[in-house]
Amino acid sequence: MITNKERAKTIKKIIGNKKDKPIMFTRPADILANVMHYCDNYFDHEDDENKYDFENELEIAKEYYNDEKLEEETVHDED
Repeated sequence: MITNKERAKTIKKIIGNKKDKPIMFTRPADILANVMHYCDNYFDHEDDENKYDFENELEIAKEYYNDEKLEEETVHDED
């Protein structure tokens, strides 16, 4: 199972000030803006007639985030 810290590290790899690598994004907002452009331009994998709705995707992401945080807290409580 991937931890929330590992999820964060996947983003850290593409954000930041890396002297030896080109910077893809300088902040999380850059990634979110690109996701918004993605939603404007590509069709939902479950519905070939409609493009992704960013607001809907954001709500889904918030649900996932809250569930993952709760799961993480539950695991730490058991330790």
